[in-house]
Amino acid sequence: MKKYLNKLIRVQRESGCGNYNTDGILLAENKNFLLIANEREMQIDGYTVINKKFVKRVYASKSRDFVLKMMKKEGQLKKIKNKIKLGDTMWEIFKQIKKYYGAVIIENERKDIFILGTLKNIFDKGVEVNHIDAEGKYWKKSRMIEYEKINLITWDCRYLNYYVKYGKTV
Repeated sequence: MKKYLNKLIRVQRESGCGNYNTDGILLAENKNFLLIANEREMQIDGYTVINKKFVKRVYASKSRDFVLKMMKKEGQLKKIKNKIKLGDTMWEIFKQIKKYYGAVIIENERKDIFILGTLKNIFDKGVEVNHIDAEGKYWKKSRMIEYEKINLITWDCRYLNYYVKYGKTV
């Protein structure tokens, strides 16, 4: 996996609900997780930690190398400002996200779970989020998810940032 460090890659995950490919620049990896700077239409758009136990395949290609070269020439790589160091546990990762960013998208594609919102509490076995629904409304009751059910954690992307900025408490 080290050969892909700082390269534009595609991470294919096990089939589930929704899109199970993530494209981005591999910033770090350890025995449990991959940390990716997300690439969307040749622009950096947030960061994702992927739980390796859900990864089916990781690869680069000559076409991805060319896209990375264009992104570099367009100054996109200078926009990578991630403050998170890849921890060995989800607890460590969520602690940092809460400290530096505050908001998160949590997914489990196999169970069709999508939680978007601000981090409320971080526990030994799971995390609690002040959830924002698709209509931009904060739920009265926060949502809890256990770490073992999480396969993706995303932060600092436009989608999330807009929901947090414009979401309303009901």
